[in-house]
Amino acid sequence: MANRRDRGDDRRRIRLCCLYAALVWVLAFGQAGTGSAFDWFPTDQEMQKFNRSWNPLTHGPLLISPADLQAKGRWLFWSFAYGELTSRRFGNSLAATGTGAPFHQDVIAPGAVIFYGLTDHVSLGVSAALTSWDSDRLAGSRTAGRVNATGLDDIGLIVKTRHLVQDPDGWRPSVGTYGRISLPASRWTGVHEIPGGFVPITPRPITRAGALSFTEGPIVRKNLEPFRLNAMVMYTYSAPGSESGKTSYSGDILDARVGLEYVVQDKQGFGFIVDWVVQNGLPYRLDGHAITTDIKTFTLIGTAVGVEYKFTPEWVASMGALFTLAGRNNVDAIYPGFSMKYFWGRE
Repeated sequence: MANRRDRGDDRRRIRLCCLYAALVWVLAFGQAGTGSAFDWFPTDQEMQKFNRSWNPLTHGPLLISPADLQAKGRWLFWSFAYGELTSRRFGNSLAATGTGAPFHQDVIAPGAVIFYGLTDHVSLGVSAALTSWDSDRLAGSRTAGRVNATGLDDIGLIVKTRHLVQDPDGWRPSVGTYGRISLPASRWTGVHEIPGGFVPITPRPITRAGALSFTEGPIVRKNLEPFRLNAMVMYTYSAPGSESGKTSYSGDILDARVGLEYVVQDKQGFGFIVDWVVQNGLPYRLDGHAITTDIKTFTLIGTAVGVEYKFTPEWVASMGALFTLAGRNNVDAIYPGFSMKYFWGRE
């Protein structure tokens, strides 16, 4: 009976995945070329003006996918390796870093995202990562000691669309949308979930480990020489899961990020980066179901600092670390990381 129920749940998840993919496709392409009063994509004149403006090739923010996309036929390979060094765990109320109970958890998560410019304003991407961790058990666990695992993390299918391109002579920014389907590859391959469910923060949106999830949100970028301002807000809904033969429901997630880049030397792509991250596990779901997971809500507030450099006309990189400032029902950690972007294909 349990296997029959699981197969039924999987079919419902697949249908939900197909419906979401169709919605993203309509949002990305449905109104292109309609000639309506609202232009779904920037005009050629707007793009020519932007392409003549200040916009040196640099790595950009550590944890934000930019709103200005690579051109049609252009590829972007974005590889990264982020870690997590945890000393404490926050309790059930929002508190500043250093105030939680001792909790030790070490994680490394190397991964990559490949983007392809389908058009000048639509990019398709696929992301994948590995996760290796060694951790204390959560308080209240039936067994003592540490636990560890290594395996495949969840896989992402991404669509990015640029709807507005920034005006170099005004305040209008580039504005786009970011859509992602997270496939539960960690569950499919039997990887044990990390205690607490929190893996290192990376350029990917935060999602429930081992859950089929759907993420959508706006992305914004504005160049103000010698600065670049980037931001994205991501809302994630996870399909119902299954625990011990019973359907489980976790809360939705709101993940907001802002990045400020200071380009010191244009030709060398040398600069400094500051990112801010605010993540919230919400006490409700879009489908209205009551939350059944042990942790109903969580919060993490942090800031990241980094440095960037351009090694070749196609290869840029950055390194830095994110520091937790405050949190609730989350880990109090430092997240060091290295990131590299490589561009190739038609300009």
